[in-house]
Amino acid sequence: MAGSTPAFVSAVVSPKGGVGKTTLTANLATALAQEGQRVLVIDLDPQNALRMHFEMPLDDARGLVAPTLRGQSWKESVFQSPFNVDVVAYGVCSESERIRLETCFAQQSDFLARQISDLAQAAAQGYDQVLIDTPPGPSVYMHRALTAANMALVILLADAASFATIPKMESLVREYCGRDKPEISYLINQMDGHKLLKRDVEGLLRQSLKHRLVPVSIHYDSAVEEALACNQPVLEYASYAAASQDIERVARWLIEKG
Repeated sequence: MAGSTPAFVSAVVSPKGGVGKTTLTANLATALAQEGQRVLVIDLDPQNALRMHFEMPLDDARGLVAPTLRGQSWKESVFQSPFNVDVVAYGVCSESERIRLETCFAQQSDFLARQISDLAQAAAQGYDQVLIDTPPGPSVYMHRALTAANMALVILLADAASFATIPKMESLVREYCGRDKPEISYLINQMDGHKLLKRDVEGLLRQSLKHRLVPVSIHYDSAVEEALACNQPVLEYASYAAASQDIERVARWLIEKG
């Protein structure tokens, strides 16, 4: 029966912007699909940028905003990408519509979990993995993503600013989820091993976070930016790239977690 096995849900979050979270979410989803997983990605960021990685036409207005405001399921908003990843975009909206949407999320604590369940039931064979992209920093979107998730995947850079935000991230998860908090894992993105400071901070992160730090860091790779310019995941654009190989390893790690 479709959706009979619950998907493993990961909330991809970051305490600050500029860490490459949305790009990494898209590439990780593609890697999971290449590993044979049935994958759904949901964009909860009002920037509506996740769709750009999956060749979703710019004039395709589908997204979660309109059906949410009409009290409907998101099923008709699913975009089946050419990379075997189902995508629910945020959608285009006015400022007043965004405020109404956030009010809806705030008033219904289980709203996101119910939508994910509906989408899994509607899919031909359900989903193995669901990735939820969220805006950086505290928000109702992060709150609901964390409460619906099995794992909080926190994206960091190997820099002092990211290191300093870890206590705030831990506090947010406790505040939002209480005793039911999801497992928290940290992933270093855009790692440049040629820079001594980056290597030093990576070492400090591994010493501090221990098993909670994903054992693979994602190398900085210009192929990632080139792929985005072509509206493609880097694994499709340049499967040989160092970042592609790192992302494949993280995908296999995530499958083991699920």
